[in-house]
Amino acid sequence: MGDSLDDLGDKELIQSALREDVEAIRHYGEANPESWTGLHFENEPRVLIVASFVGDLERHELELRRLLAHPDRLLLEQARWTKSELDDMASEIHRTLRQRQAMTGRPVMARLGVGIDVVSVGLQADQEELAKELADRYGDAIELEVGAFGYPMGRERSWPRSPRGPDPEVVEIEGLELRLHPERRDFEVGDRGQADLVVRNVSTHHIGRFHCGQPLLSVLVDKSGQVVGGPAPAAIVGTGRSIDLDPGGELKIKVLIGTASYRTEFGYLLPPGQYWLRTYLRTNEGNPPYATTRTLSPPLEPVTIVERISREVSAPDRVRAPS
Repeated sequence: MGDSLDDLGDKELIQSALREDVEAIRHYGEANPESWTGLHFENEPRVLIVASFVGDLERHELELRRLLAHPDRLLLEQARWTKSELDDMASEIHRTLRQRQAMTGRPVMARLGVGIDVVSVGLQADQEELAKELADRYGDAIELEVGAFGYPMGRERSWPRSPRGPDPEVVEIEGLELRLHPERRDFEVGDRGQADLVVRNVSTHHIGRFHCGQPLLSVLVDKSGQVVGGPAPAAIVGTGRSIDLDPGGELKIKVLIGTASYRTEFGYLLPPGQYWLRTYLRTNEGNPPYATTRTLSPPLEPVTIVERISREVSAPDRVRAPS
């Protein structure tokens, strides 16, 4: 059954009209920390506020409906963990991962957050063993991602990754030379690194101004030209750079390199072998809506992934079993 908010049509407008009810539910939940988990919007088939609690839902529903301007837009959901319990777990996991990183000298954590009834943990692609330890300790209270995939492999995630789109059409700008210079050519399995993308004006005239603000990643392709891996996951920001070069001038842009697998048949990490780095630089010239977008790409650069040298983690660094 519809209500007056349905006349607004757009789901974002309906959500905006429900903001006061959202705040009322949030305040009520924070006043009941022994059972409160959180809330979110459900948009299909109609916009509802879904509030999650541990324990007696009927009692919370009776209390909440008296507080709301649109009580028919409320849906209660049974949770397993309170927000307080999830926050405590997240803090404990954060300490564990920081300790592991300090003792191994390698990055281990990519992302950590508290969602509705779950702690979401993203680990670097070479941390499958650590993922198992965390899964054994926290069970279904956590949702794990290792590199580009959920853990265990094949587990459906609550934050689905958008499928990779087709390769962009690459163009050349006359007089502009692009070269990719990786910091090294050999990477151990699971390694991360950087490269310099050098953009040089080899013409006799000025070139620019082109904005190139997107983050730069270098994917790995195999001998058939198929993308098989790269950095994952990565918390990165835009370059904030522009191509604005006089003759002979050059610009260096940092590019991230990773050896995480993007193919399930390889597991979380790319196996040793020969690969090539591919990087795309998207440029924008002019102002919207009349801006011109072009994608540039330097020649492929060969790199080799080699076997990982074994580095044992000391016993005190292991995730402790629950007491």
